[in-house]
Formats: sequence, C-alpha cells, structure tokens
Amino acid sequence: MKIKLKYIFLENDFPVLFSCTDDYNNDYLGCYSAVEDNHLKFTISKVSPLTILKVLKNEMFLYDAFKNSQLNYIYTLRENTEVEIVHQVEDKYLPCKNEYLDAKKDEYSAEINYYKSKL
Repeated sequence: MKIKLKYIFLENDFPVLFSCTDDYNNDYLGCYSAVEDNHLKFTISKVSPLTILKVLKNEMFLYDAFKNSQLNYIYTLRENTEVEIVHQVEDKYLPCKNEYLDAKKDEYSAEINYYKSKL
C-alpha cells in the first residue's frame, strides 16, 4: 500500500502540515516531526475526513487530530525511506498542544469542499 501526498497546508523547505491518501482512499494527516541524525521525520496518522475538516476550520487542535488516531506512522527520509508503525506516538513527534492551524477565512476552501464531499 502506498500513501500519496494530497494537499500541503503549511510548508517551509518541505511540507510541515499536509494530508495524504492511500490506495483504498483512506485519509491521513501528516506533519513534520523532527530532524534526527540529519534525517527528516514525519508523523502520518490515519484520520477521518471529518477530522481534517475540523482542523481546516480551526475547530480541532492539531495535537488532538494526531493523538486520537489509532494508526500512526513515523517516516524517516533517508536513501531508503524507513517506515515505523506506532500505536502511541510520542509527544515529541506531534504538534504542540492547544494550537490550531490558524487558517484564515476561505484559505482552504477548495480542500474543505473536497473533504466535505467525502462525508
């Protein structure tokens, strides 16, 4: 099964907060987590379209969106990407508690319409 990038919500030189989908049309929320040994780490968590909608509308804290997931992956970008499945993600790999995406009105309207259509 492959997980593919769908939307990038925040980015720097690399995606910071993003959504993904898999071969079965399941949705995932991803975030940049850390740099360890000069390699980027990303947390990717399986979530519902409703969770992504709540994040985009500033109705759910980013931390909660990831923490409430039952299926989490830690991706480490190296020559061969390493994937680790974890059931409880350590807080150091998650966004800070009590922070919203802080999206402006209509900033993610296309993405919101897409995830609404999946409900």
